[in-house]
Amino acid sequence: MPSVKNPNTVGRNRQIANLARARKHSAKQVSQAKLGSRVAKQDARRGARAGLLPTSGPNAALSKKKQRKIEKQLAHAIRRKEEAE
Repeated sequence: MPSVKNPNTVGRNRQIANLARARKHSAKQVSQAKLGSRVAKQDARRGARAGLLPTSGPNAALSKKKQRKIEKQLAHAIRRKEEAE
C-alpha cells in the first residue's frame, strides 16, 4: 500500500507532466492557427511551415532524382507530341 494521503488521485509528478503536455498541445494549436491560409492544415500536420514544404503527401518536395526523371518524361512527351503533328 502506498504511503500517501489519497492513493486514488493522480500523483504530483503525473499532474505536472499532464499540464506540460496540455501546454505544449495548446501552443501547437495556436501556432497552427497563426499559419492561417498560407499553409494547408494537412500540410502543417506533415511538418510544413511558412517557408518549408511538407515532408510527405502530395505537396511534398520531390527528390532531385525524381525531379530529373519527371523532366525527362515531360521532355519525351513533348517530343512525341511534336512528332505526331
